[in-house]
Amino acid sequence: MRSKLYTIMVWAVVMIGSLNAESGTISGVITGENGDPIVGVNVWLKGTTIGSSTRTDGSYRINGVPDGTYELIAAHIGNQSVELPVTVSGNSVAVDISMMKGSISGEEVVVSAALRPQKLVDAPGTISVVYTEELHRGTGFSFANSVQNVKGVNVYRNGIDGVGISARGFMTAYNYRFQLMTDGMNSMLTGNGFSGTHMNLASKEDLERVEIVVGPSSALYGPNAHNGMMNVITLHPRDSQGGTIVIGGGQNEILNLRGRYAGVSGPFSYKINAESLTGKDWDDNRKYWFDDDGNGAEDAGEFTIEGNEYPIKHLRGSGNLFYELNNDLELTGGYNYYKFSSRNMTNIGHNIIKDWKMNRWNIGATHPRYFARLYGMKNESDIYYQEDIRALFETALGFSNEDAINATNLVDKSTSVAGEVQGNMRIEKINLIGGVSWERQTPISERTVLLDRGIDPISGLLVGEDITVNQVGFYGQVERELPNDFHLTTAFRFDTHSNYESQLSPRFGLVWKGLQNGNIRATWNRAFQAPSIAQQYLYIAIPGSRYQAGNGLGFTLADGSTIDPLEPEINETFEFGYKGTPSPNLYVDGSYYISKYTNFISGFIPVGNAVKMGDTDLDASLPLLTYLNFGGVTLQGFDVELKYSLNNSVKLFGNFSFVDASDFDKQKENSIGTDEEDFYKGFFFNTAERKWHIGIEGRDILTNGLAVSVKARHVDEYDFVSGKWSATKAGEGTIPSFASGNPYYADNGPLGGFTLVDLNAAYTVSETVSLVLNIDNLFDTEAFQMVGSPSTSRLAILEVKYSF
Repeated sequence: MRSKLYTIMVWAVVMIGSLNAESGTISGVITGENGDPIVGVNVWLKGTTIGSSTRTDGSYRINGVPDGTYELIAAHIGNQSVELPVTVSGNSVAVDISMMKGSISGEEVVVSAALRPQKLVDAPGTISVVYTEELHRGTGFSFANSVQNVKGVNVYRNGIDGVGISARGFMTAYNYRFQLMTDGMNSMLTGNGFSGTHMNLASKEDLERVEIVVGPSSALYGPNAHNGMMNVITLHPRDSQGGTIVIGGGQNEILNLRGRYAGVSGPFSYKINAESLTGKDWDDNRKYWFDDDGNGAEDAGEFTIEGNEYPIKHLRGSGNLFYELNNDLELTGGYNYYKFSSRNMTNIGHNIIKDWKMNRWNIGATHPRYFARLYGMKNESDIYYQEDIRALFETALGFSNEDAINATNLVDKSTSVAGEVQGNMRIEKINLIGGVSWERQTPISERTVLLDRGIDPISGLLVGEDITVNQVGFYGQVERELPNDFHLTTAFRFDTHSNYESQLSPRFGLVWKGLQNGNIRATWNRAFQAPSIAQQYLYIAIPGSRYQAGNGLGFTLADGSTIDPLEPEINETFEFGYKGTPSPNLYVDGSYYISKYTNFISGFIPVGNAVKMGDTDLDASLPLLTYLNFGGVTLQGFDVELKYSLNNSVKLFGNFSFVDASDFDKQKENSIGTDEEDFYKGFFFNTAERKWHIGIEGRDILTNGLAVSVKARHVDEYDFVSGKWSATKAGEGTIPSFASGNPYYADNGPLGGFTLVDLNAAYTVSETVSLVLNIDNLFDTEAFQMVGSPSTSRLAILEVKYSF
C-alpha cells in the first residue's frame, strides 16, 4: 500500500511539471551602463519559478512561458534591479535590458526561502545571503567563518578549520540541529547526521553564494531543518567561464592552493576544481592525567599533553559536466572527492582524524517546469579515534602511542543514496510546487561507533545487525496573490521514517506588499527533528571507563527502571517581521519570533548505569551517557539588521540579536528538589543572550581597485555545558567530579564576553591579478568560542589570485 502511495505521489509531481498551456519564449540581451554585456544576471517572471540567467554575451532565454502578462525581473549584484511588464501569447518576445550601477540591499535574489527565485525583500521568512566576495574574505579553512556576522546565526569556532553553526539556542559541542545543503543536496555527515560545515565538499573558488534561512524550515527541506538551514550554491560554468589560480599563506603555517576552470563547448559546459589547505591549529596544550598509583601527584608516565597531534589538512577535487539537450532541458553530472585531517570537537572529548575520505556523485536534469536528481555519498575513515580514550590507554594501561591508536581506532564506511523530483506550474495568480525526496542511509562502523554488526568491544564476540535508515518526504507549496497587496504562501511536508511515526510539517506565510518601499510578513511553521543516526545508534563502549550511547532503542537501568527511546523533537514558531528600504539608501530587516519546543532532545548527559540497550546486554559496572527527551520550553527573541549606503563607494552595516530563554531558566529553577533536578543540572541553553555586529566597507578607497572593510563582532558572556564539557561562571577553575582531578576536562570559565575586530583589504592590480589580505581578530583579543578549545588568536592570510 505504501509503495503504491509513493508511486501516485511521484506521478503527481511529474504531472505538475508537465502541465502547461500554450506557451512562448522571452529572450534578449542585458548590458551595463557602458554597453558591455553582463554575465550571470538572474532573470525571472515575478511570482513564478520560471527564469534563466545571462551567458557570457549577456544573452538570456526563458522558454516554456504560459500565455499571460507578467513582470519580468532582472537582478544582479552591483546593479539596480529592473522590472518590466511583458505579455506572452504563444509567441517569442524580445526584451533587451540596460542596468544601472548601484544595487540596493534587499534586491538580492534568493531561492531557499520559497524554492524559487525571488527578491530577498519579498521572501516570506528570515533569510540572509553571503556572496563570493565576502566568502573569500574569511580566514581559516571553512567558508562558514564568513557567515559569523549574519543576523540570528550563532557561530562557534574551535580551531582554524573547526566551525559550528546554530540558530536561536540549544547548541551542543556536536551539533545536529542546523541543516546543511550544497546546491540543494543534503550535506550532513553521512551515517552520523553531524552539521560539519568544515566538511563541505565544495571548493572555495566554486562558491557563488550561501543562503541562510533562520528558523524552522522542515516544510520545504525536511527533518533536520527545524532550527534553520544553510544552502551553499556553486557557480554554473556558463556563468563563470575561464580559470583562476590562488596561492595564499599566513600565520599558523597556513598554505592555501586553489584552482578552478570552467568552459563551454557547444551544448556542453564543464568545471573543474582543486583545493589544498594545510596549517597548524592553535595550541591547546590540554593535559590528560590518570593517577595510576593513587598518590595524587602527576608522576612520569601518568599524563600526556594533547592538542597538537596532527597538522590540519584539507584536499578537495571535483568535476562537473552539463549538457543542454535543448533550450529547456539540461542534464548534469558530477563527482566530488574530499580528504581531510583534523581535530574535531565532540560532546565527550575530541576526535582525532587523519586522512578521512568522502566521495559524492550526482546526476540530474533541470527544466523550467521540473527537475530531478540522484546523488550518493560515501565515507572512508583511516586513523580516527577519541583523543581522551587513546590517552587513557597510554596512561592507565601503559600502551605506546602507536599501540594506543591501533587499540582505540574507530571505523566509518557509511554510505547514503538520495533523490528528489520536483515540478511546478502557474494557474493565473497561483503558483504550485510539488516534490518528493528520498534518502537511504547505511551507516557502517563495524561496532566501533554504532550498534551495528561487528566485534563487540566488551564481549569480543561478532554480534549485531546491519543498520539501514530510510526517509521519504512529500512536499507541496501553493502561493496565491490576494487582494489589497497580500501574498499567501502555504507549504507542507509529509515525512515517513524507518524508525518513527510519520510527521507533518505545515507552514503558512502572509506577506503584505502595500508599503511603497517594504513588506510586512507573518509566518507560522511547525518543524521536527528526527533523532540523527548517532542519537539513535551511537555505541562506544570503553572497557573500564563508560558507555557513550544513542537512545533509539531505550535502556533498562541497573535499578530496574527504564528510559524510553527518543521521540522526534517538535518546534512550532510564529514570526513577524519587516523588510524594506524606508529611505533610498537604507535597508532594514527586523523580525520577532516565539518558538515552542516539545520532546526536546538534550545533549549527552549521565543517567547512571544500565544493563540493557534495547535487547543488547550492557556491562552494569560502566556509567552511561546518552540523550533524553524532556517536556517543552518556549523561547522568544528578535533580530534586526541595518544597511546604509553613504554613496556608491561606502556602506555601513550592523545587526543585533536577542534571545530570551527565561522560560527555560524558570523550569530549571523549579526543578530544584524534584526528581528532575539532576537532569536539569547538566542541561544549559548554550547561547549568548545578546550579540551584535557593525562594520564599514569601502570601494576604490584612496586609489581605484582598493576595497577595505572593517567589522566588529560582540558576543555576550554565557555558560555552555555539553556532555562532559563545562564552561561556566560558577565552575571556573574547577574540575568536574567525574573527572577525578583530570585537568583535561577543566572548566575554564564561560564562553563569549568578547569583541573581535576583523580587517579585509582587496586590491585589483590588473585585469588578471588581485591581492586579498584577511586578518581575523586584529587586536589578538582572547576569545573562547567553544568548550574544550583554545582561545582563537589573531589569524592573518595573504592571497594572490590570477584569473585567465
